[in-house]
Amino acid sequence: MITRARFQRGGRGGFVLVSVLWILAILTVISIGFARRSMLERRMAWYALDREQAQQMARAAAQRGLFELQNKQLLDAYSEQSSYTGLDQRWARPIDLFEEGEYFSASAQGAEEDHCEVWIEDAESRISLNYGQEEFFEALKPIHKRTISRLLKLREPSTPYHQQTLLHSVEEFRSMQDFTDKDWYGTGRTKGLVDVLSVWGDPAYGRLNVNTASAEALSCLPGMEPEIAQRIVAARNGPDRRPRTADDLAFLNVGMVGQKIDVSAEKLAPIHKFCKTDSRFFTIHAHASRRRGKINAYCTVTVEMRGTVPAVLAWREGAGGA
Repeated sequence: MITRARFQRGGRGGFVLVSVLWILAILTVISIGFARRSMLERRMAWYALDREQAQQMARAAAQRGLFELQNKQLLDAYSEQSSYTGLDQRWARPIDLFEEGEYFSASAQGAEEDHCEVWIEDAESRISLNYGQEEFFEALKPIHKRTISRLLKLREPSTPYHQQTLLHSVEEFRSMQDFTDKDWYGTGRTKGLVDVLSVWGDPAYGRLNVNTASAEALSCLPGMEPEIAQRIVAARNGPDRRPRTADDLAFLNVGMVGQKIDVSAEKLAPIHKFCKTDSRFFTIHAHASRRRGKINAYCTVTVEMRGTVPAVLAWREGAGGA
């Protein structure tokens, strides 16, 4: 027979065993929690490191863009292209720094499927919200007349001793009217307002550069026929990459695709009045990615060319996931 004392000793032993098992279970859960937290912290550390690396690469790409603009005058003179600003010049070519291999090596950075690139845009190829004339905006159908009035009133100096109020970003203009995404961003076939508007530009009547402006922007010129705007862009993308000067527009009398159109002085008047052929405001776009594009970083820098020195007017940067 099992005595009472022996039974009690066996009960205590079972209780101890169960307690030990519970303690082991609790410690296991705690260990798993610590391991999971450690893993998450490690991932966050790697993410922060990759994000910082991507941002540093984007900054370096933006610096490369500044370098290109700093050498623009010298390169234009060497290539006999110093009399105008056009898309056939060196500054207008996009640069993939990984592919070029001068600054970064994709294999060394462990970024074989990532990108580090920079491209420069002529800021005076767009219609300036701060300096463009009223007629420019009236040609943009999505913009209401009351929005144009608000913009023009905003630009007027409040007193003779105060300068005009300038917009700092295109997004500020969107807040003046409830534009649809289709009107603002465009579609696959047409450009949206965000692609033809800018806050930068020529303070002298906001003139466009006929060598870099899109057909949509040129069509906004008062008196400009869309066919002429399309013809300018098509001829500009041809082998001659012209016009270099306003007088070079005589080339439009040459037939395109077997057709000829009458380009009279009257039809070219908007070009002579509202356009120019050189620019001094540029926007540098830099982009870098890590982890096969899962982490992206951007730099957008707007500069004004003051002689050979690109003076930075605005520097915006950011990073995030895909």
